[in-house]
Amino acid sequence: MMLQSFARSAILNISAAAAGLGGTLFITWVFGLTEFAYYTINFAKLSLILIGSELIPSSFTVFRLQEDEHFTSALPVFYMSFAFAGMTVAALLVYAGVFVHGSWFMPIFVFSSALQRYFDSQAQASGRVDAYFWIPATSNISRLVLLAVFSHMAVSKPDVLWASMVAGGLIGQAVMISRFPEFLDRDAYRAPLAKIQYLWKIRAEYYEYYANSLLKRARDTFLPIFCDLVIPSKTEIGRLFVFTRANEAVCGQVRVLEAFMVNRAIREDLRHARHRIFGVIGPLGHGAVAVISLLLMYRHGIRATDVVLAFVAGLFIYPYIAELFWRNDALASFSPRRVTLSLLSFLAGLVIPPAMAWALGLLSVPVLLGSYVLGQMLAALSYRLFPSALSVNVPEHRA
Repeated sequence: MMLQSFARSAILNISAAAAGLGGTLFITWVFGLTEFAYYTINFAKLSLILIGSELIPSSFTVFRLQEDEHFTSALPVFYMSFAFAGMTVAALLVYAGVFVHGSWFMPIFVFSSALQRYFDSQAQASGRVDAYFWIPATSNISRLVLLAVFSHMAVSKPDVLWASMVAGGLIGQAVMISRFPEFLDRDAYRAPLAKIQYLWKIRAEYYEYYANSLLKRARDTFLPIFCDLVIPSKTEIGRLFVFTRANEAVCGQVRVLEAFMVNRAIREDLRHARHRIFGVIGPLGHGAVAVISLLLMYRHGIRATDVVLAFVAGLFIYPYIAELFWRNDALASFSPRRVTLSLLSFLAGLVIPPAMAWALGLLSVPVLLGSYVLGQMLAALSYRLFPSALSVNVPEHRA
């Protein structure tokens, strides 16, 4: 049964990745690297708004959902409340002109993204990982089709990008709810104040996770925002984002394992296969990153340095796989401080070299990409420097 679920999830995830890369290829090919850079930078800025959804941390949520019925009942109220709040903040920022090449579809994107976090948590906690991957699969496929359709209409490039993103996301959620109606709790919004009070009552249990949420968002948004501030050429920024986008696509396939390992029983079943998984997926992922990077770059000309950088970008996958396993152990044992150290290590590698290079006037795409890979290596290494962090003590069930 687990193998069947894994196979379905893998097929859905591959479909999602292929359609997602198709969307990226469409953007870079039709709209150019400059527009792709603006899109990535604005996505990072919107991600800073969505950090508000981590007031109840997702890494805490997926495990607590498995053991606390009161928490399960109260969670939808929180996500719906934040969805409206986040949408309002995004609308104000669009009105204020914070987003260069912005769109009024951005606030709707924030709303749908907040709801998607709830569905993702429910799917992972229940062990229905195939449900978890239905949203990105249908969303990315729908978005690719809509990108092609909207690009022929008399609308601006940002509106084409963000309208297709919003519509694809909503279609994905609609398909998932139609297939898995149990994730839509129709009684969730009864006595909402009492449910909010319960979430407030257990707030002390969230605090250890807040640092991780902030650090993770800093890790994910640093490069786009830093580049936006210090590199005038958005085309060069776009070249950098091609490499990071290829890495994200391949790492997204590896995350199928992480989605399964949120469920305790499945995680233990996979524990003995970790070395084999690393030995197979690592080299395949490395090659895939290099090939995808050069494919995305092809339209704009592949330089000799691009080939070298594509190989360097692929090195990211090896420490990523190792960290995935060790991070899961730490979260399953409710030890978020181990993850905090890993995130700090990542940020050290990601931030310090570019900051020094910028101060010395030596900042370049190779430096930025190298720091990106270095950060992931340090993140994985942090777990090995403290072997005691690898022991897992699963806490007692809490009512």
